[in-house]
Amino acid sequence: MTDERKIVSYCFFLPKKMCEIRKGWDQQYQDSNRYWYNLPCVLACDRLFYADYIKRFYVTENVLQHELGELLKKASELPDIEVELIDSDYNYRELIAHRFKPFWEDWDIVLIRDIDSVVSVSEWKCKNAFESYTDARVYSARSHNAHFGLMGGLCGFRPKTIKDKLSDNLESFISRYNAGLTRNIQDFDQRLLNKAFCTDHSFTKEYYYDMPVDNAHVFPKNCANRHKFPCRRVGKEDPRKGSLEGSLLEVAEAIKRYIADNWAGKPVDCRGALTKEILEYDDEIRSIVSSSQTLSSFYT
Repeated sequence: MTDERKIVSYCFFLPKKMCEIRKGWDQQYQDSNRYWYNLPCVLACDRLFYADYIKRFYVTENVLQHELGELLKKASELPDIEVELIDSDYNYRELIAHRFKPFWEDWDIVLIRDIDSVVSVSEWKCKNAFESYTDARVYSARSHNAHFGLMGGLCGFRPKTIKDKLSDNLESFISRYNAGLTRNIQDFDQRLLNKAFCTDHSFTKEYYYDMPVDNAHVFPKNCANRHKFPCRRVGKEDPRKGSLEGSLLEVAEAIKRYIADNWAGKPVDCRGALTKEILEYDDEIRSIVSSSQTLSSFYT
């Protein structure tokens, strides 16, 4: 449906402490600037791969006051990019659930993504399949052999079809599903989503679309029982996923050249040659970066 209102939602807050558990999959996990690395590529790639989506970033004041914050400030002047301030204090990762806030607005499709990765071909194809399967209400892409259940940064929703599971607002949603959870754990938001959308098997059987891609097991193995539930499964070669051409194909090939073993959602560092190459496809984001010595020095 061409008239659907669609949004990609991110959350960005400066880390007050680095997460030790990330060292298993993120070589830069100890760098306090780690979440800035890919921002120009995220902006430019999303404007290509999610061209008909609004891109929204929920950010804390310290992000906007950071020396690199001018990138988001200036990007928010573009018609498809929004920045919304989170007016809350935090200790660790408890603000991450703010990226769910579009659930309670007038959106037909909401995608949740991570700011420390860039779009992959398989992720983009899963989005296409979700849009095509109009009876799908929730989907999750799984790309790594350690991906089970609903992945917090690789999922999508049709909020108008799941209102019975959303409660009245974000806080009531958290209160409803956070029994036994603390907000100060690494995957708080992901566990919350799994409780909300993966425990009602009459729902998952009809409306939850599981999309294993890349190296993910088609049928999850060696995982907790909570990740084993009936659902609709989309094959890796499903024709509804579409194919790349033109600028999309060229950018995807550039990402593949610079980033080895690029499973969807992988934390990466796009600075340098890859950022310069991708910005050739977005004059407006390139202009923002090149107009600032601070931004240009950090990113290119």
